[in-house]
Amino acid sequence: MDLSQVHVGVQRLRKKKRVGRGIGSGHGKTATRGHKGQWASAGANKPVVMFEGGQMQLFRRIPKRGFSHASWDKKYHVVNVGALNCFNDGD
Repeated sequence: MDLSQVHVGVQRLRKKKRVGRGIGSGHGKTATRGHKGQWASAGANKPVVMFEGGQMQLFRRIPKRGFSHASWDKKYHVVNVGALNCFNDGD
């Protein structure tokens, strides 16, 4: 078998979309981002993930259920006195 007998198949390799490379490419000028707006420009001026444009955030809309003091509550473990017999005096 040599390289001339290898068949690639019918799948087509999709080329990477290059944006902002001139109007002839179809993705020039605004580079598929639209005109102006918060999402059009590059940089760190993006809202946090939970921000919903002034609408009440999802985690604040959903009611909170119950109460849990597990974060500061002391945890006790029951130990039978007979289980302590396996230790020697002073251990």
